[in-house]
Amino acid sequence: MAQSQFALSWESYKSNVCSGFSSFQQNGELVDMTLAADGHLVKVHQVLIALASPYLKQLIVSVPTQHPVIFLNNVSHPTLSLILEYIYTGEVRVAAENLSAFMDAAKSLHIRGLENITDSGSSTTRTETSMNQSNMDTTRSFKKIEQILPPNAKKIFVNVSADSGMVAVEQANVDDSMHDYSDRMDDTEHDFDYDDDDDNKTVDTPSKTDHETKTAANVGAQEKLDKMNLQFTVSIRGALQIILNRYIYNLHSSQSTGVRRWRCIDYRNRKCLAFVTTQGNVVLNRANPHNHSFHDKKIIDKIEKNAVYSAIDDVKDLENVKTHTKKGSDSSDFVSLVIIMLLYYFLLILPCAICGVLPEKYIQVQGYKCDPAVKKLQEYIRIDTSKQENVDLSVQFWRREAAKLGLPFKVYRPGRLPVCITTLEGNKPDLPSILLNSHSDVVPVDAELWTYPPFSGHIDDNGILFGRGTQDTKGVSIQYMEAIRRLIEKNVTLDRTVHVMVVPDEETGSFDGLIPFLKTDDFKSLNIGFALDEGITSTDDTMFGTYVDKRPWQMQFNLQGASGHGSSIQKQTVMEQVQTLINMAMEYRNQQLVIMSANSPIDYGSYSTLNMNMLNSGIANNVIPSKASAVMDIRLSVDQNISDFEALIDSWLAKLGNKTTIKFIRRVEKSAATVVDESNTYWVALRDTVKGLGFKIVPAVCPATSDMLLLREIGIPAIGFSSRTNMVSRMHDVDEYIPVDNFLRGIDIYEAIIKRLANLPDGNENTDNCFPK
Repeated sequence: MAQSQFALSWESYKSNVCSGFSSFQQNGELVDMTLAADGHLVKVHQVLIALASPYLKQLIVSVPTQHPVIFLNNVSHPTLSLILEYIYTGEVRVAAENLSAFMDAAKSLHIRGLENITDSGSSTTRTETSMNQSNMDTTRSFKKIEQILPPNAKKIFVNVSADSGMVAVEQANVDDSMHDYSDRMDDTEHDFDYDDDDDNKTVDTPSKTDHETKTAANVGAQEKLDKMNLQFTVSIRGALQIILNRYIYNLHSSQSTGVRRWRCIDYRNRKCLAFVTTQGNVVLNRANPHNHSFHDKKIIDKIEKNAVYSAIDDVKDLENVKTHTKKGSDSSDFVSLVIIMLLYYFLLILPCAICGVLPEKYIQVQGYKCDPAVKKLQEYIRIDTSKQENVDLSVQFWRREAAKLGLPFKVYRPGRLPVCITTLEGNKPDLPSILLNSHSDVVPVDAELWTYPPFSGHIDDNGILFGRGTQDTKGVSIQYMEAIRRLIEKNVTLDRTVHVMVVPDEETGSFDGLIPFLKTDDFKSLNIGFALDEGITSTDDTMFGTYVDKRPWQMQFNLQGASGHGSSIQKQTVMEQVQTLINMAMEYRNQQLVIMSANSPIDYGSYSTLNMNMLNSGIANNVIPSKASAVMDIRLSVDQNISDFEALIDSWLAKLGNKTTIKFIRRVEKSAATVVDESNTYWVALRDTVKGLGFKIVPAVCPATSDMLLLREIGIPAIGFSSRTNMVSRMHDVDEYIPVDNFLRGIDIYEAIIKRLANLPDGNENTDNCFPK
């Protein structure tokens, strides 16, 4: 008997796929190939380009590389934009005067659906002069655009001939030293001017033919959408601004033809490279994604002040605003700059020059900003690894750092995410190796609460470096590699092999990174004898060696209650359930606070912690919610009995009723401890090295949970260590920071520790002695 089958159809499938790909391309998301034309770079998707052009598909397949770059000679940027609009949306509007160039390029590139269309109304003849000029322009701009290509990209030069339709192809490798983590979609030749003092300038006007081609091509495709979204306003200083798609842009340059270039108002403080080109009330070009949230608050404020206009001519006192060109704005900015420089000179530099000395702190901070290790930490922080889509940028970063040191670098993907390992082989590779572990991922941020942008790596006047990951644990990662660098440069001999491992998802439990990797033969082949991992920050001179982690119990309570109209008073609502849960949780939490107060401040293992970190409920402002969820993060004390704690949770569920369920996000019942006494030679080596450098180190329980819990579980002794002293712990907090002198001192400490651990004699360690009997 045949089984019943159901046919399910997604009616908006085609429109969703088309709009989705187009949105991805415009935002620079999931792109894996670059097309270069007329000095511009446009990031696209290989699969879509290959489907649209069998010829380009052959090029991509013939040069296998992670991110190919195809250079199209004799194809203008407006023409490429129209072709891409056709590929991504299935249709395009082309101005009559641009149809010939469009069709020539489409036929040469064998774009499906356009190969057999003829244009009888226009000539396809091009002069040799224009072709040569195009080649010259491409050559001239090549040095600029190659600086922003992805690492290890493969360049493919395609010379499109308008007369014959033949295409000449040349391949070349991009210099491995090129790297850039700003996801540029495309650029212009003026986008490489990053002079902060040049907010508004006048540039040379292009030739009439070139300008008309670019304008007509872009207007024909985008005028309908962009003209509706474009609005005008003025800044507090009276400078002209535009509002487009919930972002605000400052006027950057103007041309005598009326073409204006605008760049994001967060260009300086967040290094946002997004820009827009307009003529009159029409958007000609948009490029580079924003690296921050929308400017909604600023826009609303301008709307409330009636300072938003639909056309440029409607802006009040426009003639005054127009003076903010190079002659106006620049002169104003120049005068302000001169005044500031004079004040700076007379109040600081001149007195110091008379006395013969500059402030010591000023000189020190300037030195920090030039230090290669500090710059490397800043670069690493600027990779926003709170987003998993940026994990490959971290891989590229570490691959490049390993290559600079000439060290083997491997990437393992037993799970969904990559585990990176850089190896410094010892003279006696058969000895158990030393593992230096850290993680690249960081927790999300609420950027508005930070003093400085959280992914900027800003250094203030006191030599404090701010950024997400400075404490947890990007700072430690850089310290590891810089210590390795010094050992190599000093030709220090190490007996044991040292592995520097960077895992991708420690903050979320390592389910897609380290946990599956530990089960592989690749991990076993590393022959790990001892692991060093992230430690904790100290508020005084004492350093800690954490030997056991607290056990995490992260639970989601799903509650239900009576619903109804928002004007009614119902009994047994879900919010009453939430209140009951909070009351029980806070009672337990207060008990732990009493225990904590009765013990030493650093006795983290004596008490459990409980925090309710997430609450979710409600579907409308006039509907009493019927469901709610609450997420608790609990870290159990070392001596907390699991059965007793389970009984406590069961009692909570009983009070909440049988409609309440619980889902465990993470539940660990056992946490192995590494012995920290004379029987563990690894601990002794670590302790004595730190003491020999003049510091104090004591064993401690890790108040949180790290990857050491996983390593100890499979029998690898592990100690968490950090050189951060006399600091406030800001892990997962606002304004996470590290003093630069503290960071640099940590490199010295790790250098000595690694040298000592990696030269422990053969037979001096016994893993069985590293765990309690």
